Amino acid sequence: MSDITDRLRDDSQPRVLVVDSSAAVGSGIHDILAEQGFKVDVAASATQAIEMFSRCNYACVITEYDLPEMDGADLARMMRGKKDVPIVLMSQRRENYWQSTQVVAAFLQKPFQGYKLVETVRAHAQPPQQYAA
Repeated sequence: MSDITDRLRDDSQPRVLVVDSSAAVGSGIHDILAEQGFKVDVAASATQAIEMFSRCNYACVITEYDLPEMDGADLARMMRGKKDVPIVLMSQRRENYWQSTQVVAAFLQKPFQGYKLVETVRAHAQPPQQYAA
C-alpha cells in the first residue's frame, strides 16, 4: 500500500477535507486546522476531492462554492449522497442560496478569521467512530 493510501486511511484523529482551487487559501486553512490537531487533506479541484473522499472517512468537508468544475453545493450533494458527513460551504458571496441546499451544515463568509473556522469545524466534525461508509 502506498504512503498516501496509508495516510488517507488513518482514522485515529479527525480528518478534514478542504476543497479550494486557490492554493494559498487551501494552504492557509490547512495550517490553521493542523495547528489545532486536525489532520487535513487539501484538494484543488472537485475531481480530486471526489477521489480523496471515496478513499477516506472525513470528520468534515470544507468546500469553496466557486469551483471551476462544479459549484460547491453540487459537490456537497454528490458527497452527501455517498456518506453522511458534515459539509461546510465557504464563499465570498453574500447570498443565502446555501441555506436551501439541505446538505450544508454551515456557511463561512470569506474572508473569515481563523478562530471562526476552528469553531465551525469543531461544532460540526464527527468523531471517527461515527463515520458512515
